[in-house]
Amino acid sequence: MSFGVGYQLTPNFAMELAYRDLGSARYETSNTVTFNHDGEIYVGVSDFRNEYESKVFILRGVGMLPVTEKLTLEALLGVAHVRTKYSSGEVNEGVEVDSLGGYGLLTYSDSYDEKETGWSATYGLGASYAFTPTIAGYARWERVHDINTESPGWGSIKADSVSAGLRYHF
Repeated sequence: MSFGVGYQLTPNFAMELAYRDLGSARYETSNTVTFNHDGEIYVGVSDFRNEYESKVFILRGVGMLPVTEKLTLEALLGVAHVRTKYSSGEVNEGVEVDSLGGYGLLTYSDSYDEKETGWSATYGLGASYAFTPTIAGYARWERVHDINTESPGWGSIKADSVSAGLRYHF
């Protein structure tokens, strides 16, 4: 979901304020390990999950270059306030065999939840086409999220957005 408002200050420059829900991403894996120790079959299971979701508020300037009376190219540059929620979890169950040949039941569980907010530069390119003096269509690509996280296992998260829609000019 995304929405925004803007104001065209000059024929070649506008300011916009937007909200964008970047959605969520989830990665899960489950592994089953079977091994033979002294004629006995042992099974171990490992489940791992990582997920995040982000929402941003964007304040951007839009430079506009009219190509024809109806077609305009756009360059976007701004800042985004990014709020991201991370979580991960791991569960391992099975039999552990040590280097001396001993074994025992292994159960290990760990989880991590974190919320992080920060600022990120945004930039992008787009084009708009005026169907009428008050209605225009647009298409854009924008890098809206580029944060080096403090969360384990995530590192840097980058999010690009491709959008298209209609504008109404008052």
